[in-house]
Amino acid sequence: MNVSNENRVIWLAPERTGSSITKKIFEKYNFFSITKKNDYKLVNFRKNTHSHENDILEDYLDYSVITNIRNPYDRVFACYQKFYLEKPILKNNTEFKGKFLGWVNENFWSLGPYVFLSPRYDDVRNYFQKWTFDTQTVDFYIKMENLQEDIMNLPFISKDDEEINRILTLISENPFRNERHHSFQDVYDEKSAKLIYEFFKPCFYKFDYSPFSFTKEHLSDNDKITFIHKPMD
Repeated sequence: MNVSNENRVIWLAPERTGSSITKKIFEKYNFFSITKKNDYKLVNFRKNTHSHENDILEDYLDYSVITNIRNPYDRVFACYQKFYLEKPILKNNTEFKGKFLGWVNENFWSLGPYVFLSPRYDDVRNYFQKWTFDTQTVDFYIKMENLQEDIMNLPFISKDDEEINRILTLISENPFRNERHHSFQDVYDEKSAKLIYEFFKPCFYKFDYSPFSFTKEHLSDNDKITFIHKPMD
């Protein structure tokens, strides 16, 4: 976990949600990481990276909770590209969709109405199991799609001109803004999207993401009803 005692806030930082740029912004606000690796000691952000762990220690249960978040369809695809591809997906790569769908079906298993992660891959479970947000209360969230506005709306962020310029510069220079060769909406079919939707369902509703955002195609009301209520194969 990450914490600022000065501001009495905990910051949770799921992988591939804009957490690196958020960490750079939070460096000015006396944040520390607390990890098992460092014997749960406070380590200043300026001396170490931020933590992706989501355990909240008992001493901090009365602190407000901030989390970064990203459309689950997009985040799963981003994690696949970052951690599981042997080489980057290039614009002219015509095989990436099939490989991605195969990876989703191999790692997200359905059993009746439930979806769970394959027990064969601990690294996949580490990236996704801890970030379903099915029980975690969140006071403030930073959507990667709305990074600038959500960060500026945090109560402890200074609104003076110098700080605003610093934040805007950091965000504008962040690599995630670079052109992507493929959108997550290019890679899902209905079956794979249904697996991700069912597994991350609390995220979709807690953070107001559309279950139907996996595609650029227009879905009729009947299509939407079928997607939500049709049992898993």
